[in-house]
Amino acid sequence: PPESRFVNIRGRVLIVRGDDDNEAYASMTGRISNGIPQATTVVIQGGTHFLHLEKPAELNQAMREFLKQ
Repeated sequence: PPESRFVNIRGRVLIVRGDDDNEAYASMTGRISNGIPQATTVVIQGGTHFLHLEKPAELNQAMREFLKQ
């Protein structure tokens, strides 16, 4: 399965999702985050799958903070 290859991803990865997203997407992002050694997950309050439209300031802030690390 594709999930078995996540461990081979060596770089840092930012995973962002909204807390109002559907359960299937939340579950999928959890599997991805758990499988990638250097993954960081950010959950944005009040957002769904369309964070770039719904919560652009919060999404940009999450990306800025990640890139500063």
